[in-house]
Amino acid sequence: MRKRRVQSIKFKIVGMISFLIIMSTIILTVISNYYGKRSVDDIATKLIDKTSDLLLHESFGYLSKVDRSIIQIKSTLDLGLFFSIKNKGQLIDFFEGFLGANNEYSGVYYGSKNGDFYMSKRLEDNSLSQRMILRDDLNAVESWVNPPDYGASGTFPSSDIYDPRVRPWYINAQNSKNIVWSDSYRFASDNQLGITRSFPVIDNQGYILGVVGIDIKLNRLFDFIRTIIPTVNSRISIIDRPSGKILIDTDDNEDKSIIYTLYGSKHIDPDKDHIKYKGESYFVSYNSFKNIPWDLQIVIPEDDFLKSIKENNRAAFLFTFIILIFTVIVGVVISGEISTPLNEVARRMNTVRNFDLTGNDKIETTIREINTISDSLENMRIGLISFQKYVPSELVRDLIKLNKVARVGGEKRILTTLFTDIENFSIISEQTLPEDLVKDLSEYLSLLGGVIMDKQGIIDKFMGDAIMAFWGAPNYMDNHAFLACQAAIVCKRREMELMDKWKNLGKSLFISRIGINTGELIVGNMGSEKRLSYSVIGDSVNLAARLEAINKEYGTYILITKATLDKISDKFITRFLDKVSVRGKSTSVDIFELVEEIGHVSNNEIKFIKLFENSVAQYLNREWDKAISGFSMAMDLKDDKACKIYIDRCSAFKVTPPDSLWNGVYNWEALKAPQV
Repeated sequence: MRKRRVQSIKFKIVGMISFLIIMSTIILTVISNYYGKRSVDDIATKLIDKTSDLLLHESFGYLSKVDRSIIQIKSTLDLGLFFSIKNKGQLIDFFEGFLGANNEYSGVYYGSKNGDFYMSKRLEDNSLSQRMILRDDLNAVESWVNPPDYGASGTFPSSDIYDPRVRPWYINAQNSKNIVWSDSYRFASDNQLGITRSFPVIDNQGYILGVVGIDIKLNRLFDFIRTIIPTVNSRISIIDRPSGKILIDTDDNEDKSIIYTLYGSKHIDPDKDHIKYKGESYFVSYNSFKNIPWDLQIVIPEDDFLKSIKENNRAAFLFTFIILIFTVIVGVVISGEISTPLNEVARRMNTVRNFDLTGNDKIETTIREINTISDSLENMRIGLISFQKYVPSELVRDLIKLNKVARVGGEKRILTTLFTDIENFSIISEQTLPEDLVKDLSEYLSLLGGVIMDKQGIIDKFMGDAIMAFWGAPNYMDNHAFLACQAAIVCKRREMELMDKWKNLGKSLFISRIGINTGELIVGNMGSEKRLSYSVIGDSVNLAARLEAINKEYGTYILITKATLDKISDKFITRFLDKVSVRGKSTSVDIFELVEEIGHVSNNEIKFIKLFENSVAQYLNREWDKAISGFSMAMDLKDDKACKIYIDRCSAFKVTPPDSLWNGVYNWEALKAPQV
């Protein structure tokens, strides 16, 4: 059966009123947004269409004049009026006169089939310049009248001089034998962006004598476009269709990604007039220029139209918020008479649930039903006070918290186990008064136990001066080895701080040795049906206990196994210590000293560890003299008991070498400790 959601009376009263107010505001806002957006869409569509039509009309008028000029020039050439193609002087003078009468053109020119070139060009100061190129197979003679800065007259190799026959405006007109537009390009003469209208000159026999071209710079068209921007944040762009290049963009922003993205959306869905880009909505219009391979794109952010609507919505929400605050205040006052005594009843029931049965005063209320509940609760509390004399309160509290009956049982899991034990505790206990020893031990174990619990560890048991803890149960966790090692490091740090304090007080110092192992265990409720304990058992637990004991032999304080190292090697500094045999196992165990977390170790310590581990490798390779030398050098950096042990082993093996089956494994009696 589905569990019903439980809420307080105060929340119900205030919540229902608030819900009605908020829902009413949302419904009104949605309706307002819907009809407002429909109106905005209609206005935006009409505005974009009007802007697009105006721009295309003006652009057509601007560019269509070129065709009339082309017809004029073509007719003049066909009739041979005033000049002829053969009369070069008349031709270029005609071009100059034509250019002077048409300010919107930047150049008029003729390229012949043999590569000659005749041009009249408008310079930046609006003056006119003439350029003539006459060429043969080897050389070309270039001459200028009123040349620009880059113009140079003289005789040059023919291949180094401008050749009209290889330019797109010439080739396209020659191939089509008709009047053609070029793609937009940079003019070779001044690198300005423009477009060329060209046509072939054909004699009576139908042979092409050359091509005439008219250059039109696009900057004048661009200036016009900038004057008809519909809204402040609108963006009008003209894109050259064949090349995909942006010819004009009314936004000077160097980032053109929105233009390319929205232009690409046109090809996916040409009828779509709303497009999302980086979370923002835009009105987008696409149109094509007549007879020119250009596309016109108009982009207007939706917020340019919806700004006033959004401001009204914000005002409505603010007004709603004010009403809501007022409603909450009134609701709290009205519901307080009911909810306050009920909350007190709930609080006291929770204390009983946690087996906190301390005395309570009677709840004062004028509501009869709450008085009845309060009296029943008090009677239950008195009954439980008697009941806890027969049943341990901790067990009952756990059963209530788990909401189930505890039973004997366990499961296999990969866990990490930790053992701690105070070195020389027997001697310390003989030298300390019992009451002081108990007090100091309680303070010390509280410190270590607090760290373990802070790192999500479960304390299995306190065994005199020792602690057994584990990670990874009852709740699953992937980082149980990391948490156990971190707990060990923090325990040693806090231990050092406490021991500094005790040293100043003249107390005996508690220094713990720690063993950590990761492996498969059985975890669960252990014991009998009448008395249970949540604990772990298994060989992995025993190995952790033995590691704690073997610290004494090497002069170390935290030892871990290879199984633990594999899970934490990228977060801690460790030192490979030895290969040892373990009682009950057919294989040896590699043991490591857990030094510190990465970033907390000095360079000198890291140098010592590397030198020590290299020396151990030499030892395992039977290079006794090299190993002795390495361990001695390591001893110069740090007084280390493990180095002394290896030096003694190497010295002994030099006198009596091990047999051929020796694999470096050492057998310590400490590893034969009783099982846990």
